[in-house]
Amino acid sequence: MARDLPDGGDCYQAAYGFMDAALTQGRWKGLFLCHGEVEGQGPLEGIRFGHAWCERELPGVVVVTDPSNGRMISMMRDDYYRLGRIDPDEVRRYHPAEMIADAMEYETYGPWPDGGSAGQVTTEAS
Repeated sequence: MARDLPDGGDCYQAAYGFMDAALTQGRWKGLFLCHGEVEGQGPLEGIRFGHAWCERELPGVVVVTDPSNGRMISMMRDDYYRLGRIDPDEVRRYHPAEMIADAMEYETYGPWPDGGSAGQVTTEAS
């Protein structure tokens, strides 16, 4: 069953802004914008919704940075995906050039039509 999140969140704009700042500072190597579906925690437990975050590939590891809702969460990708119950096969990773092109084409920070299920909100069946 699909439903809207209480406040909509700011993840798409925040993740895009993080990427934009990194690009402006020349720190884009190994950095990707990601769109996917996560499962909420606390009052949002059991609700799946579209989400955006950033990933940086470093030698032997990938680190996630999630700047949404005024926080700056960083952790190893495996831990982030486990906590959010993220299916890696359903994550759309955007190279900075793709990110800029899609933002310009669709005039939004995301989600974008080629992002699969990102942006949809569903609840898991019991």
